[in-house]
Amino acid sequence: MMHRRPRNHLALAISLLLLLLAAGPGRAAEQWRCRLDLHQGDTGFLEFTRTGERISGRTLVTRNTGAGPFEHTISGRWRGEVIQFQRTLEPATSHQQFKGIVVRTSDALNRPSDRKPGDPEFRMAGRFAFKYAGIWSADCFPAPKTHRTGTLELRQTFMADFDKGRISSGPGADIWFQAKTPLERYITPRNRARIAIAGKRSLGKDGCAALRLAEKPIPVRDLTAGTYVCVRTSERRYAQFRVNVPAGPSPGRMQIGYTTWER
Repeated sequence: MMHRRPRNHLALAISLLLLLLAAGPGRAAEQWRCRLDLHQGDTGFLEFTRTGERISGRTLVTRNTGAGPFEHTISGRWRGEVIQFQRTLEPATSHQQFKGIVVRTSDALNRPSDRKPGDPEFRMAGRFAFKYAGIWSADCFPAPKTHRTGTLELRQTFMADFDKGRISSGPGADIWFQAKTPLERYITPRNRARIAIAGKRSLGKDGCAALRLAEKPIPVRDLTAGTYVCVRTSERRYAQFRVNVPAGPSPGRMQIGYTTWER
């Protein structure tokens, strides 16, 4: 007589259910970008991803002397109305602690209808540094959604399309590496795109939207390594590119990294 090993399907199903319940529901990651003020003349941005209560990201701070921006990583927790994180300094074994409270703007105003366009969704404030002697605050907005991001090699006389993320000569091209002579060269907007130099730091979508852009060529000699340029594309998106490697002598080729945001 053969003896079969019992199969307890019910026990197996219960075990799987318990595992799923223990894991809990999936948490969608939230992207946030905050205007950061360290209340000593140092200002910049706090950018982070929030998954559940955990946050990780970076600060980009420009000193009151104009030096910077300086980038440092952060990690911590945002639980309800309390946020705590640490910023990694140089050397990497050195950390700076931040703690604060978080208020939703519509709650502070009592009525969601009082929140105006351009107001932050959350405001944060608290203490930081040794013995929490410093004061910090931040106005936080959902980070703009990225349409495309990547790198391009823009050769002399070629064009780039930031909506499609490619070198292009079609009607969608946004900039043209124009060479009138070997010494007179420009990055020229095309198809009603508009451009402007943003400086040596990233402005992001909101910063580019606030910048005065124009259908005016930019001399290639002004585009040194680390220069950021804001773009309003031919499809009316905001974009930004960074000169990673300058063009060099004619015939030149410029290495750029770009980000294009959704409308």
